[in-house]
Amino acid sequence: MKKKVLITGASGMLGKAMAKQFVLGDWTVVSLQHKESPKERAVLLSDYSEIDITSRESIRDVFAFHRPDIVINCAARTDVDGIEKEWIDAQDKDTCREETPSWKVNVTGPELLTDACEFFDARLVLFGSDQVYHSSSFDSSSSEGRGSSSDYVNFYAEQKKAMRHRGSSKHLTLVTSWLVDGVSEGCMVKRLLDPTGTILQAAIKVSNAVTDQVSKLTYTHDLAAAVERLLFLNATGTFNFANSGACTPFDVAEMLGVTSLTPVTWQELRERHPSLIVAERPKWSVLNTQRVSELLGDTPITWGQVVYLCQDNYVLAHPPKTTTK
Repeated sequence: MKKKVLITGASGMLGKAMAKQFVLGDWTVVSLQHKESPKERAVLLSDYSEIDITSRESIRDVFAFHRPDIVINCAARTDVDGIEKEWIDAQDKDTCREETPSWKVNVTGPELLTDACEFFDARLVLFGSDQVYHSSSFDSSSSEGRGSSSDYVNFYAEQKKAMRHRGSSKHLTLVTSWLVDGVSEGCMVKRLLDPTGTILQAAIKVSNAVTDQVSKLTYTHDLAAAVERLLFLNATGTFNFANSGACTPFDVAEMLGVTSLTPVTWQELRERHPSLIVAERPKWSVLNTQRVSELLGDTPITWGQVVYLCQDNYVLAHPPKTTTK
């Protein structure tokens, strides 16, 4: 009998990759989305249900109906600057951090899912972020890159650090770096290749010319495949996962042949767009992925190969227009 997998946030960049991976595998897949989220092709190929992960009642009803074996939580707020602005506004209004909308999605939601998985005896997969590590505390030589995180580079990083498993030892967390797929709005490769955009998108595009921010790319399809393999292996605990090799956003732009962008430091970028880019970013967050590579028996492809795959995905999603005479 096939095991049943629930995937929250199935319309997002990571959720779409997970839905596609598990639909093609030997699983019964249920894609879970907020009612206002768009319905994607990968979602339509699976069973579908609506959920609000910030509501204990909504989670209970969905779990009671579907009785999952595994829950993969891809629902998250990842707009780092938007989250930072939200926290600044909350402080001005004397609102506690737990009451901000992003905290409810990024922290409260995973806690409620953990409780539900405990009650319904399901395994839970969560995703962390390299943003909890940065140059003042990150030790790239350690097996899982754990550093002193008493200070947070931004409010999003604080939320990801606060996200915790409680109670069971059977859950799985993967800490990732810059997620890319070539086609989603949050993908830096897509932003670099897209010739259109608003002023905000243009400012974000310039951020892809930053030269002093070093991390790794994480190809969502490789991450989805790794999650499936780790589940087959009954792996538990926390693993770092990213593709091989460190790079800067400007390195990615150069690999794509984007010559219209001028190299810029992160501080220079913030000074140019102070109202748009308000959150700090880690300057060095190169995850050590040795542990997961040893367990899976292979090494992920390089960031350069990932860039080319993303470029191919973008071209397939945006075929050249043909004119008829």
